[in-house]
Amino acid sequence: MGTQTRRNVLQIAAATTLTGLSSVTSAVEEQSIPRRAWRYRTNDAVDSSPTVVDGTVYVGSDDGHVYALDAGSGERRWRFRPALNVDNWIETAPTVIDGTVYVSIEAPTGGDLDAGVFALNAETGEEYWRYAIDEPWMRSSVTAADGSLFVGGYDHAVHAIDARTGTEQWTVDTGDVVRSSPTVVDGTVYVGGADGTCYALDATSGDDEWTYELTASIAASPTLFDGVVYLGDSDGTVVGLDAKTGDEMWIDRPSEGFVSSPTVTAEAVFVGGVDGNVYAIDPDSGAMHWHVETDGDVASSPTVVAGTVIVGSTDGTVYAIDSSSGEKRWTVETGGAVVSSPTVVEGRAFVGSHDGYLYAIDTGLDGSSEDSRVRLGTLGHHHDWASTAGAFDQPVERSADGSSPSRRTVAGVVTGTAVALSGAAYTLGRRFSARDRS
Repeated sequence: MGTQTRRNVLQIAAATTLTGLSSVTSAVEEQSIPRRAWRYRTNDAVDSSPTVVDGTVYVGSDDGHVYALDAGSGERRWRFRPALNVDNWIETAPTVIDGTVYVSIEAPTGGDLDAGVFALNAETGEEYWRYAIDEPWMRSSVTAADGSLFVGGYDHAVHAIDARTGTEQWTVDTGDVVRSSPTVVDGTVYVGGADGTCYALDATSGDDEWTYELTASIAASPTLFDGVVYLGDSDGTVVGLDAKTGDEMWIDRPSEGFVSSPTVTAEAVFVGGVDGNVYAIDPDSGAMHWHVETDGDVASSPTVVAGTVIVGSTDGTVYAIDSSSGEKRWTVETGGAVVSSPTVVEGRAFVGSHDGYLYAIDTGLDGSSEDSRVRLGTLGHHHDWASTAGAFDQPVERSADGSSPSRRTVAGVVTGTAVALSGAAYTLGRRFSARDRS
């Protein structure tokens, strides 16, 4: 997301109180108008993409907490913060498998906490272990497969971690920071780097299977569908690659840039652009099916359910778009920019906003997210993927230094003095300024 976009977000934050606003409009009279089932207030922007497993929504906030909320009522079950004396935040999507939450956390203001991955008890929020990198920034979400975790860091590396112990299995150095969240399919890890390279790595050893170079940095996550890898870069190029060989199948440049991760169904590749458009692209040829304009940047990654694309925009709106025609079905407004990627479970969409709320929206649609992003466990997921990710043993309780973990929040009770939000506009402005310098 560019500097101008961050300024726009700051303007929204300055004009919007955390009480939030919500309204609904419908562009198609026959379509059921959605309603807001509930919203949960955190103390800062919610960039994190929600994960929904066994009736619980797991999401991070820039207030430094991971939240577990009842999917039906929005009631908080627990919250976790790794440290109280640093100004950390959580932009990444939690991954939840076999009763454990795995989430990457960053702490750019220093203190005694480095960025890294935490393993938490999904029922209580208690910490099992943490894996630290020698760098305060980590914006790649954790992806899991067959007992291992995969994540990128600002330390110019992709990491493989033992999910049970939190110990390193391998680390592969790249040419630049790795913001992209990995996608793992059939023993191969696919991930993009800020050096403009898409890496295909052996999940067991970390060895290169192939690489493909794009023209600009890759912040978005690759997705995979029917043997093809799809991804975009910050220059607006989108490409389809053979998943086995990395050979280019097609390439196009429809946008000014992509930070939204593509998602795919048999119908199309759906992706948002920094030019404000949502695109539907033919998965076989790269030809454009349609594009729909919003009034902001589209950094949110779409999800697809029941023939409908649901995606957020920095204009503060969640859009529902007919996946075949590109016609807008309805919109729901929030009080801040929406860069969180929605997840839909049994017709209810969960999505965060920069107004500090996580929203639960009853869409009027039947079913759950059925696109490749959610079904592969990249940037948020639901129970369908969690049940197919392979065997995971319960983690052991171990901190990075081998000592017992420091549980800062248990079952929703903070054990120290939390850092309060002292003015939404000031805090968001300071944080976005720090990110622009990274």
